[in-house]
Amino acid sequence: MKKNRIITIIVALLILIHPLTSFAETPIEIRDYKSPSFYSYTYFDGGNCVWFAWQMAYQKWGITLPNGDDARKWTRLEDRSILKDDWRYYLALETTPLVNSVVIFQPSDMRILAGGRFENDHYGHVAWIYKLSESNPNKFYVLESSVYPPDYWEEWHGCKWREYTYTVDELEKVKYLYINKIVNRDTDMIIEGVNPIIEEIEDNEYKVLNINEEVFKITPKEEKIALIQDADNKLNFTMQIASEDNPIEVDYSTDFIIKEKDNMIIIKYEDIEDKDQSISISGRVTDIVLE
Repeated sequence: MKKNRIITIIVALLILIHPLTSFAETPIEIRDYKSPSFYSYTYFDGGNCVWFAWQMAYQKWGITLPNGDDARKWTRLEDRSILKDDWRYYLALETTPLVNSVVIFQPSDMRILAGGRFENDHYGHVAWIYKLSESNPNKFYVLESSVYPPDYWEEWHGCKWREYTYTVDELEKVKYLYINKIVNRDTDMIIEGVNPIIEEIEDNEYKVLNINEEVFKITPKEEKIALIQDADNKLNFTMQIASEDNPIEVDYSTDFIIKEKDNMIIIKYEDIEDKDQSISISGRVTDIVLE
């Protein structure tokens, strides 16, 4: 009887906290599916918020997060790093909502949302933020799971999930987990910003996915000549002597390509199809072709 009572309370709580909404977003699946050994996709034929958040982070970020334990303990992932191919990804916490991040609720946050204590309320909660409100900076939209979801929730790889909306004006302990920088393990070049994601094209050439449409700061370990394609004119490149004291700022609001070649760094968002076209570097016309 006690177990059934706990299930009833938690289901009622979830309905109370979250108004019923129609689906505006579904779980993303852009990478081959994999499941962590330390989380189960379901408990008691329901779901699992930590498994689901881990999955959404893997699909969007492309990295396999370490074991964060219970939801409330995911704040311990701050400053942890994950090596993938040539790059090491560093995790950080923010106090304001970020799209494409994991929101971490402490037990006290859940009690505020619920209007008081409830049974089995000490685990906290995590969810994946896919959208921010345009009118309220403390309102965001998530995909999330729960151990005791209602029967009408959808399933993704056997895990119950649902879309929800949170408004967190009064929550002081809620945090947001994201990637704040990546470091090349061979050259020590650093790319900083909100959720920089790397895809290798070939040796020393990478596509940087700008999933948050943010400005990135790129810092080489050693002084290099940087050629940066103009955001408004692909035939115009700015030349900069880049170093630890003079990093490069890239403001494309889109994906771009970065290539290290000898003592140079080339940053571009679009290829020049006609290889015979002249390009302008710092206002000077040259016949250099960037390959």
